[in-house]
Amino acid sequence: VAHAAVHELACVYHQEVGPPEAYYRHAMQYLAYSPEPAVGEDYVQLATAVALAALTGENLYNIGEVMNSTLMENLRNTPNDWLRTLLIACYEGNIEALNEILHQNQDLVATQPGLASRVEFVKEKFALMAFVDLVFRRPGNERILTFTDIAERTMLPVENVEMLIMRAMSLGLVRGSIDQVDQTLAVTYVQPRVLGDDQLRILSEQLQSWGSKVEGTLSFMRDETPELYDEQQ
Repeated sequence: VAHAAVHELACVYHQEVGPPEAYYRHAMQYLAYSPEPAVGEDYVQLATAVALAALTGENLYNIGEVMNSTLMENLRNTPNDWLRTLLIACYEGNIEALNEILHQNQDLVATQPGLASRVEFVKEKFALMAFVDLVFRRPGNERILTFTDIAERTMLPVENVEMLIMRAMSLGLVRGSIDQVDQTLAVTYVQPRVLGDDQLRILSEQLQSWGSKVEGTLSFMRDETPELYDEQQ
């Protein structure tokens, strides 16, 4: 309870003076230490502030923790439900949803100065999230991406893809090597993230595929080198 009170006080402070990323991190700690579930009308204001902080905060690209909590459900069927759907779209890197939500809620966006003043930053964050999602969905042995693939997923011109990749690398979201001649990226690392149900399903499918390939390789080795297995038996 004492830890919750400390982080709650820090939330009040950073909500007034910023930065949003500090507010977000203290809010997550407050929820972790709070003895009560984050459900009810009292949490609508907190959910609104956390959603805004997650969208506009620097270096906040792993937002699965708040997406997997009950906090955002407090915005459902409220005037700020659009923030909940916008945060879901950010988590998924869904740029089409971003454009649609911003277009349909222009007046509501204008009532949130912290968001309205950082729309271009939010668009960049969505592009980075879309890029990371593209990498995550590729099996580990198929992570050579063309600039065209990245451009299609992020809805950016091909000539802007290299800058996006370099930005992602500078933030530690991915590591790899760029082939400027062939316009490809060989990814060797993607930042770990808190996974939702969809990401867990993809990971499960990748593990099953990997298991099948290992079993196939083992069967091939048994067929091609039976003497090795005969000796073991």
